[in-house]
Amino acid sequence: MDTKSRILKAISEGHTSGAEEVAKATGLSITTISKATEEMEETAAKKMDDKNCLILNILQKDCRTSLTDIAAEVGLSVDSVKKRIEKMENIFFYPKIQIRPRPFGFDHVVDVKIKLSNHAENEKMKFIDFLKQNDRVTEIFEISGEYDLSIVIIARNSADLQKVTSNIKLKFGHLIDSWMESASLKAHKFEQYDVRKMIE
Repeated sequence: MDTKSRILKAISEGHTSGAEEVAKATGLSITTISKATEEMEETAAKKMDDKNCLILNILQKDCRTSLTDIAAEVGLSVDSVKKRIEKMENIFFYPKIQIRPRPFGFDHVVDVKIKLSNHAENEKMKFIDFLKQNDRVTEIFEISGEYDLSIVIIARNSADLQKVTSNIKLKFGHLIDSWMESASLKAHKFEQYDVRKMIE
């Protein structure tokens, strides 16, 4: 069985919590999985037709839209829509739902840009692993430009935020050269794509 088949088999069997789980299930490295997944996404995107694009656009607006409503909007049978979604879901659909923190009492959603001081690569990875284990850090990106990392922290209030950030700085302050915070006040658009325009 080739690499892509092993990955798809693992996903179909429920190992969908991320690359690490797929790696454990397949015995492949995370690097191999990431590369193969990117290739599968690119191949699948090139094979997208107008009907699939419409289906994805509908599901982005409301993932609970019924198959009957989707079928009526795109001009296909319910069975055809179901089959198309099943073919696309392992490639394009994330296996997690998106939770908004504020209804759970986390009123502070803070974007933090971090510039690292001179450091060894293994020290940076220890820092990233520490952040990954922190339940209050919900996103971590390595970025280009003036800063090295972009993370999102959630907190219940200002005191809670200070406690979270102080803990991070206490343990890894020797790596942090610059730390810039900005709070998210209101989301006007988030992860929304017009799939038809993307493949034109």
